[in-house]
Amino acid sequence: MAVCPNCGTRLPDGAVFCTECGQPVPAPAPAPSPAPAPAPGKAARSGGGKTVLIVCLAVLLLAGAALGVLYFTGVLGGSKDYDRAMELFKQGQFPEAAALFEQLGDYKDSPELAQSCRYQQAQQAYAGEDYGQALELFRNLGTYRDSADWAARCEQKLAGVSSAPAPVTAEPPVSSGEGIYGIWEGEWDYNGAHITCVMVVKEDGTYERQHTKDGAPSGEDAGDFEFDGKVLTTYKDASHGSYIQYEYVDGQLTNNGHYLNKR
Repeated sequence: MAVCPNCGTRLPDGAVFCTECGQPVPAPAPAPSPAPAPAPGKAARSGGGKTVLIVCLAVLLLAGAALGVLYFTGVLGGSKDYDRAMELFKQGQFPEAAALFEQLGDYKDSPELAQSCRYQQAQQAYAGEDYGQALELFRNLGTYRDSADWAARCEQKLAGVSSAPAPVTAEPPVSSGEGIYGIWEGEWDYNGAHITCVMVVKEDGTYERQHTKDGAPSGEDAGDFEFDGKVLTTYKDASHGSYIQYEYVDGQLTNNGHYLNKR
């Protein structure tokens, strides 16, 4: 029931004016609508979503940690094996160094260094007249450097045909000297780089020489030589215009303070 706001007279529902004083009666305010009840299972679904999110985050964290462990284990392990392979390379232990570099796969420059080691191993085999092993190694190297040419030389040696070129000069290139023939090697530091040298002095009057710089091949040459008992002179070309001299003292070859020792 409505009540007149002016005189307080009780009025019937729906009255627009007071029947006593004629005052307009305001329309009653609409009753507030009740709040909708939550849908069944909504709270449960909200809590379940948080649980799923927490589980996903935990799985991601564990996966990240596992990948981190695998990465650092691989990097550190690879670094140690790489350093060990480099040491073996510098020591002239080319088969062992090559095996380690090959195990390292694509780590740093391991593939290139593995080939270099196999090449040096093949050169050692050739110098030691093990032409069968040298031939197999050079063939496996394929187009690496001049491996194909060396393979052909090995085949000639195995067939009993000498591959050494005839001397160009009229004078004999060799003066006999006890102990000069064989493999000479040395290493030293120069301008912040580590240099190694391997030189093969052969009884047929020829030599072959290879250098590496920080473990990578840096040059090679071959030619004939002379030895007068005190000085070994290696000639890089047929005209003898380019040469390197080594003093032969106490069983060592020395040039500008760099020493080669016989293996």
